[in-house]
Amino acid sequence: MMQPPAPPPALLSGAVRSELLRLKKDARWLDALDRLEEEQFYDASDPLCAEIESVGGRFREAQRELAEGGRPWEEGHSYAGIATKFRYDDDGTLWLSTEGVMEHIELYYTVSVIREVELFGEWVPLIRFVEVLRQVDFSRLCTHFAVGVPLVLVRDCLLECAACNAALRDSSLYFAGKTPPQNEDAEGGVVLPARTRGFAFDRMTVLALHARIEFVSATSQRVKVVAAVDLRLRLPRTLLDFLMKRLVGVFLLLWRRQSRAIAKDPTCPHRIKIERDTDFYKDWLWPKYLAFLKTKGWQLPSCPAFEDHTTLEPTAPPTDHPEELAAAMIHAEKLEREESQDRDDAEPREGK
Repeated sequence: MMQPPAPPPALLSGAVRSELLRLKKDARWLDALDRLEEEQFYDASDPLCAEIESVGGRFREAQRELAEGGRPWEEGHSYAGIATKFRYDDDGTLWLSTEGVMEHIELYYTVSVIREVELFGEWVPLIRFVEVLRQVDFSRLCTHFAVGVPLVLVRDCLLECAACNAALRDSSLYFAGKTPPQNEDAEGGVVLPARTRGFAFDRMTVLALHARIEFVSATSQRVKVVAAVDLRLRLPRTLLDFLMKRLVGVFLLLWRRQSRAIAKDPTCPHRIKIERDTDFYKDWLWPKYLAFLKTKGWQLPSCPAFEDHTTLEPTAPPTDHPEELAAAMIHAEKLEREESQDRDDAEPREGK
């Protein structure tokens, strides 16, 4: 018996389109995709529908990877409360996972550190440069950066990254990123820098990057990052794996330390960025932050960046010191002792 033909695609009603546009503006991509799929016969060629399918689909994939589905993971390196795992795909691709808790940190600052990609050089050792090639909206951008030591080893990278506001959904903020194809424009209209190869220089590829910031309380977050990166290094596999399994954990440790530093230093470039970029931080993020705290019943923590709008000049960028990365890896125990002291100092203040 022949099945009846599927009905033709239907145009979205004005009310549905308005709702989808609102969810898109709020970067609630997963909620937007769920709402779109309630319209069974929507027109997939509609630009809005296609955009929500594409971006929302990336975050569904991110959720699957962050849930560690599929191939089992092996335990890697652990220190300073940060655990790493790894696995290999059938094609030999190395996947890395790192997870840790950030305590006594306002979530506002945790978000600021990872959003302000142009300030990565302030807290990530060996960053040579970072530039934003295109910012589609508050939640999507394409960036070009390089990391390494000149004349020894430098790798640049192109990265498209998007953020998904899922605070009201599962108390989380998701990130999804990857290197765009070299022969295509990222999000349309942006010219990608050509790959340059030379002595000790090449372009690495981010095959996949998934991250989740889960808000556990008003001053603590659980962060998890899953990534697959091809560094294009001709090193023995055992040595490359050894380095990668430790570097990914160091990144999370430094992220945690910088988030705490924002609250302590009024001249911190991130604090100044929060004060000056009112379109994002005060007009877009702040109302959502307050609404989220209200739904969770959490008390609003102190946020000095909005208590004092005195004009401040950023401090000079730090001088590059390659030994910083080695010190962070070798002396992780020392960093943990410092963080323990920070927690001891913070607890009496929070208890008041």
